[in-house]
Amino acid sequence: MIGSVLALLAGFSFSVSNVFIRKGVHRSGEAFSLIPLFALMGTVFFGLPVLISGEIERLASVSWVALTMLAVAGIIHFILGRLLGFSGMNIIGANRAVPIMTGSILFSALMGIFWLGEPVTIFKVLAIALIICGVLLISSTGNSGVEKPVSRGLLVKGFLLTLLGALCWGISPALIKVGLREVSSPVLATFVSYAAAFVVIGLSLFHPANAQKVRRLSRAALIPLIFGALAVTTAQILRYTALSYGGVSVVEPLSGSMNSLFIFPLSFFMNRKLEAFNLRIMVGAIAIVVGIFLMFWLV
Repeated sequence: MIGSVLALLAGFSFSVSNVFIRKGVHRSGEAFSLIPLFALMGTVFFGLPVLISGEIERLASVSWVALTMLAVAGIIHFILGRLLGFSGMNIIGANRAVPIMTGSILFSALMGIFWLGEPVTIFKVLAIALIICGVLLISSTGNSGVEKPVSRGLLVKGFLLTLLGALCWGISPALIKVGLREVSSPVLATFVSYAAAFVVIGLSLFHPANAQKVRRLSRAALIPLIFGALAVTTAQILRYTALSYGGVSVVEPLSGSMNSLFIFPLSFFMNRKLEAFNLRIMVGAIAIVVGIFLMFWLV
């Protein structure tokens, strides 16, 4: 029960983060500048507890294989996934993007089937069909009140970028699972992933064009991005704590599907002029959520 409640709160926090991120990237016009900010805040947020508790000393006994898996997971998830996913969100909006991002759970399930040899059931097949139909409905719908109409070409581009971001977020859990076999502490494992992402993105700032994007970040864009970073870091803490109480097959789908559902009321109140609201988007999002429930709870 505690794990389920924490997962719901995590899903809500992810939705809050996505709404603020949508506002921030809309004002900045690009998604790169949020990556260093998020990586820094995550590294500090998770680094302080492991330093104070002395847990960081446990890394000396961890193999390079485990550390590499966690580091690569951080680079894929916190840099590539966010850059692709949030770039897509900037184009098609959070209402369309977040349900597609939730498809990362589907990619994780497919990796389990084809890589780890997990069984295929009728419910998994039905779930995959529902998720695909939902994604197609969301990606093909019109603008319906968006502040700036999205052309067909941009809609396809935004859809593909978001889907690639979901793919990155779907791959990273498998890498994390390998690393957690040795690093049993979720907080310590998350710190390693965040720290690796921070180092890589920090090195990229030596490129003048990347550094200029961060310097050009206006106060109007920075404020919602800071709130978004705080919300997503809070969501990660809630998510990992929920996993300590409940199983992955309950916590991850519940958090992800609630993220997709919460995004609509939050977007309506905070980003009404930036988002599309119509029946096809709602039906598509619900199809994705139902598919995820079938995938993990009826197998």
